[in-house]
Amino acid sequence: MIKTCVILARISSDKQDREYSLPAQVSRLNEYAARRQMTVVREATIIESSTIGDRKQFLEIINFCIKNHAALLIDTIDRAQRSFSEIPLLEKYRKSGKLEIHFCRENIIINDKSSGSDIIMWHQGVLMAEAYSLHFRENVKRSISAKVLKGEYPGRGPMGYKNIRTPDNRSDIIIDNETADRVRQLFAEYATGAMSLKTLVDYAYDLGLRTASGDRLAKGHVHKIITNPFYYGVAKWGEYQFEHKYPRLIEKSVWDRCNAILTGKNQHVATRWGSKKYLYRGLIRDHYSQRIVTTERKKNRYNYLMTWNEAGTHVAVNEDIVTGQIYRILKMIQVPRAAVADVRDYLKSAKEMEIEFHKRIMSELKENLATNERRKAALLTMRLDYKIDDVAYAAKDAELKQENLELRNKIAAHTYCDDNVNDIIVTLFNAASCAADVFIDESSEVEIKRSLLKRIFRTLELKEKTLCYDLTFPFNMFITKGISDNWRAQKDSNPQPSDP
Repeated sequence: MIKTCVILARISSDKQDREYSLPAQVSRLNEYAARRQMTVVREATIIESSTIGDRKQFLEIINFCIKNHAALLIDTIDRAQRSFSEIPLLEKYRKSGKLEIHFCRENIIINDKSSGSDIIMWHQGVLMAEAYSLHFRENVKRSISAKVLKGEYPGRGPMGYKNIRTPDNRSDIIIDNETADRVRQLFAEYATGAMSLKTLVDYAYDLGLRTASGDRLAKGHVHKIITNPFYYGVAKWGEYQFEHKYPRLIEKSVWDRCNAILTGKNQHVATRWGSKKYLYRGLIRDHYSQRIVTTERKKNRYNYLMTWNEAGTHVAVNEDIVTGQIYRILKMIQVPRAAVADVRDYLKSAKEMEIEFHKRIMSELKENLATNERRKAALLTMRLDYKIDDVAYAAKDAELKQENLELRNKIAAHTYCDDNVNDIIVTLFNAASCAADVFIDESSEVEIKRSLLKRIFRTLELKEKTLCYDLTFPFNMFITKGISDNWRAQKDSNPQPSDP
C-alpha cells in the first residue's frame, strides 16, 4: 500500500456550507491518514459538480497523484463521483498500478490488487450516487417548473400554432391563422376512417401544409400531428403532461377518433387468448409491424409467440426460445451467489451514507430557509422605520420570496428523491440476488415473473426469433457500464485490510 497520499474534499457548488462540508471532510481524511501512518503531501478542496462539465480540478488531482506516486484519499464515493463518466479513466490507471484510491468512510481501497468484491462495491456506490442525483434533478425540475404549473408550454407550439412575444416581453402561443384551418381539415379527414396514414401525407401536401423549410411533410411528421394531444388541450413536456392554457384547435372526441383509427391499424387484438395467463401476454411487440405479439397454445402443450417477418408473413416462435434469451440477459445482471452477501451489506452501508448526505443537505436547506425568513422580517422592520422606500422593499421582498420558493421546492425534491432511492435499493437487491433463478423456476407464479420483466425491461421486441430489448434504470447501467463484468470476478484470497 502506498504510504504518501493526497487528501481531496469536494462540494458541488459555492451555495453549500463550506465551513461545514469541506473542513469536516478534511478532518476525517487526516484522521484516516494518521491511522494508516500515511504522509499527506497535499490537501485539495474543490468546488466542482461531479455530473456537469469536464471536471478539470478532479482530473488535475488525479494526474498529481499519478505523477507523485501518491494515494488519493476521499471521504465517500459520492464525494469523488456521482456518475460513471470517469470510470473508464480511473479503471485504466487502477489496472496499470498507477492509481490507488481510498474511499475512507466506506472502507474500500481501489488499486490493481483489489478484489472483485471491492470493485463491485465501488461501482455499486457510484450507481447509488448517480441514482440519487438523477432523481433529484428530475424532481427539482418538476417542482420549480413554474411555466408548467401555470399551464404554460416551455417550447414551440406544434403546426397550427405560432410563438410570439407579448407587449410586456413575455412568451405566448397563439393560433396561426395561416395553417390552423388546414390542420383541422387534416384531423377531420382522417377521422372519417377513409384514409390511411400514407394517403393522409399526400392530403397534407394538397392542403399546403409544409415544414418550416418549405419541404413536404414526412409520414412521421403527419403521425406526430395526429397523435399530439396539444390540439385538444393537453401538452407534454418531458415527463410532464398537463392541461395547457392556449386555444384548442379540435375537440377531444375528434382526436380520440383519429387515434382509435391509428391504433386499430397498428395493433392486433387477440380476443381468443386475451384472458389466458400467458407469460408474455402484452409485453412484447413485433419489430417490423409494431403490433403486440400474441401467444397461441399448440397441442395443449407448447406455447408459440405469433410474430411477423419483414415481408409481413406470420412467424411462430416457440416461447422457450424467447425464455432462454431473457434468462441469459437476467444472468448478466445477477450477482453470483458468493457475492450476494457482500452486495447486501454494501447496499445497507450505501443507504446509510445517503441518509447522512440527505440529512446534511436538508439541514443546510432548512437553515438557509430560516435565514431568509429572518431577512424578510428585518426587511419589513426597515420599511416600517422608513429606512428604505417602497420600491427597494418590493424588489428585495420579491427576491427573498423567490429564493424561499426554490428552497422549499428543493426540500420537497430531496424528500421525494430519498423515497425513490429506497425503491431502487429494494429492486436492485432483489434482481441482484435471484432475478434469473426466479424467472427460470417452474414453480414461480406467472404474475411474479411478469412483474419482474416489467421492472427490469423498458421495451421488448421480437425480430422474428431474435429478442431486442432496452433495460430500465438502473439495470441498463449494468450492461452499458460493464458492471456485470466485475461481478464475474472471484473474491480475492488476499483482500485489503479493513480500517478499524
